[in-house]
Amino acid sequence: SENWHINNLRSTRKELKSVVSLKGRAQHKGEVQLTFAWENLDLSDFFDFRLSSEKGQASVGGPMTHLKLDVNTELDLKFIPKGNWQLVGTTDFNSMQVESLKGDTNRGRLETSGNVTWSPVLSWQADVISQQFNPEFYIDYWNGKVNSRFVSTGDMTDKGLIYNTKITDLSGKIRSLPVVANGEFKIGSDQYEFRELKLVYGDTKLDLHGELGKKWSLRWFIHSPNLNTILPDVKGQVDSKGTLTGESVNPTIDTVLSLQNFEYKKIKATSLKAELRSAL
Repeated sequence: SENWHINNLRSTRKELKSVVSLKGRAQHKGEVQLTFAWENLDLSDFFDFRLSSEKGQASVGGPMTHLKLDVNTELDLKFIPKGNWQLVGTTDFNSMQVESLKGDTNRGRLETSGNVTWSPVLSWQADVISQQFNPEFYIDYWNGKVNSRFVSTGDMTDKGLIYNTKITDLSGKIRSLPVVANGEFKIGSDQYEFRELKLVYGDTKLDLHGELGKKWSLRWFIHSPNLNTILPDVKGQVDSKGTLTGESVNPTIDTVLSLQNFEYKKIKATSLKAELRSAL
């Protein structure tokens, strides 16, 4: 037969009380129309990380070379906050075009669009917006609410994964202090690049620009009258500006450093001022 029809295919797992149902049709010429629904689905046993869904539904339709996806699910996944996630996109089994991915989570709201390719090599491009997002999900002690907009791109090369993030806007509060950031950074293949990366967090100001790789050309400025506000295990005040230049095997540092009432574990410095220009 050229056509297949599935009226109601159900799978259950009694110990988890999970139920998965499938309905739809498939044509011999390669066009499908399928709908899925599930409850108490737990796939953690098949992966090395947590992946479960209390309930959800999905539809897949169109030719196999351009399948339309529509997913709405309650998702608990190790890498993203728990909540309701909705996906609309298309795939050809080598790549996916994400028209919209929205998450209403217990850490805030996230929205993204873009594309990801996994064959022949991994690459992606994504525009991401967060609203009232709590970064403590990723960084301990950074409880707060942040609104942001950034672009993330990445490529898997023969030297490893290279990814780039451009922050066009970030503002909000972390640990009850105002935070603002923008700029761009690129990481991968033993190369770190910072393009006018600026952070203002409470009274702390940080500027980074340049690169660290085979050649070093990095410029920085930091002023933090109370390090404890950004690093809970550190106390004191720090002011520093300087550069790192030259070949990575023999770079030159040129810096001015000031520490006041500095304390980190067993390291203490009541007052320290230094100017240094030296090959490392």
